[in-house]
Amino acid sequence: MPALNATGRTRIDPAHERTFDGPAKSELLKGPIELYRFGLQPGLWWYDESLLTEMREEYLEASLSDARSQAIDVMMFPRDGLAVSREWNKFGWLMTMKLQHGQSIEAWVGRTSPQPEWTTLPDGRILNGGWVQYLIYDLSKAPAWIFSKQTTVSLFEKWGRMISGVRIRKRG
Repeated sequence: MPALNATGRTRIDPAHERTFDGPAKSELLKGPIELYRFGLQPGLWWYDESLLTEMREEYLEASLSDARSQAIDVMMFPRDGLAVSREWNKFGWLMTMKLQHGQSIEAWVGRTSPQPEWTTLPDGRILNGGWVQYLIYDLSKAPAWIFSKQTTVSLFEKWGRMISGVRIRKRG
């Protein structure tokens, strides 16, 4: 079965090369797999399950910590690791792309390169990058049912219910 976004691309667009810390590799991603992106629409930039796993662990650890004086900024980790400026994306929505067994998608894969935090208000702060990103072209060819979205607030609420369950079990 051909990839859902089959294009026969042999090169990455030159404007996208700088977002990778080194050459990106062309890969055929095969289902079952879930990929994620921050945004309301199926765009170009996606990330794998390890991003959400790391975010959830950081959220749970900070929430269960006795150090209540520390502010919990779960979004700083992905923002820095993905090198996504607040100017580009507010991280208000999380989109999921779920490929089933037998489905595949073409992607360019590599680590994100460092980016400045602000372009309109330069303060010298650099977002480090380093997280693996998937650049996926031509998703308009993919069926709409492989995509779903939720607010990041609903994601935190779900994780909060996990914390409540842990606290209840600890007490009992």
